[in-house]
Amino acid sequence: MQYLLINQTAPFDGNTAQEILDLALALSTFEQNVQLLFLGDGIFQLLKNQQPNFIYRKDFIATFKALAMYDVADVYVDAASLNARRISKNDLVIDVMLVSAEDIVEIMDAVDVVLNMG
Repeated sequence: MQYLLINQTAPFDGNTAQEILDLALALSTFEQNVQLLFLGDGIFQLLKNQQPNFIYRKDFIATFKALAMYDVADVYVDAASLNARRISKNDLVIDVMLVSAEDIVEIMDAVDVVLNMG
């Protein structure tokens, strides 16, 4: 199965962001093809130099660096969301593929399951 997990929530706005990351790692452990897509405020999950300890939250952001070890290689970021927030690809903690709205439609069509949890 091929899964696309869509992230649209800010990193510490509830538990959704961490739950999506945990799901990606769990699915990949069972040799499922997992792809991640970050849209809107979800791109804030990927910013470098976050300090969640100041708001008494667990630092799950560092776990994004482990995605490659779990064979989660396809990580997409909506270019329009990045531009709207004046964030550059260099500001992100991992290497990602920038995609357009048209690309997102093609990616969604190519997978078996699309999960948008937030």
